[in-house]
Amino acid sequence: MTHDAIGRITVRACGRDWSLCRAGDLEELWQAMDDTAPGAEDRIPYWAELWPAGIMLADWLGGQAARIAGRRCLDVGCGLGLTAMAGAAAGARVVAMDLMPEPLAHARDNARENGVPGILFTRLDWRNPAFRSKSFEFIWGGDIVYEKRFFDPLERLFSHALSPGGRIWLGLARRDVSGAVWEFLGQRGWRAERLAIREVVHQGRPAQVALWEITRPSDTSDAAPPEDDCAAGQRS
Repeated sequence: MTHDAIGRITVRACGRDWSLCRAGDLEELWQAMDDTAPGAEDRIPYWAELWPAGIMLADWLGGQAARIAGRRCLDVGCGLGLTAMAGAAAGARVVAMDLMPEPLAHARDNARENGVPGILFTRLDWRNPAFRSKSFEFIWGGDIVYEKRFFDPLERLFSHALSPGGRIWLGLARRDVSGAVWEFLGQRGWRAERLAIREVVHQGRPAQVALWEITRPSDTSDAAPPEDDCAAGQRS
């Protein structure tokens, strides 16, 4: 992964190079924030970085074309758009959501620049999902459970949006707070299985990242393709 002077990131994932534009790096964007504004803690620009978990997840999605091609898939916290593009390039019908307009604008530009059409980028708060129930056969996200306050709203999103027999894939860097999510999900009736673990170099430093699959043991039926009108009611 490389960074140029204007903030563009070049990264290799799922067998190809991706060029990702952004407004600046995390530190400079954070310093420019008004920390006293309402909801400021939800608007820290973590989206401006490409995290190791996202790179590993993109690699995984690139190898899942046989499973996700033609399927309705939800990318949660899409950031700069890498995992949404990886899924769409593998043939998935991707809806990519984020809370703020800035990452969505960059993600949309990145998809166009990298030649990946067909992604629906939508501004959405995962605490209030505006999707039809049971809309998505696959849901994924990279490093989205880095705070405990996210566990409950994400679990409610998964329960609402995942279709019967569906799968959730999470890429997670090793972090103490994230480890607590598995007990939390288990108490809500989910089963988590670690599918892979690898070292990803991020900004010149290695990070250990795991890929997890989350399912409901009581729900193993094959999912029927959801209807086309399940997309979010609000587009960015």
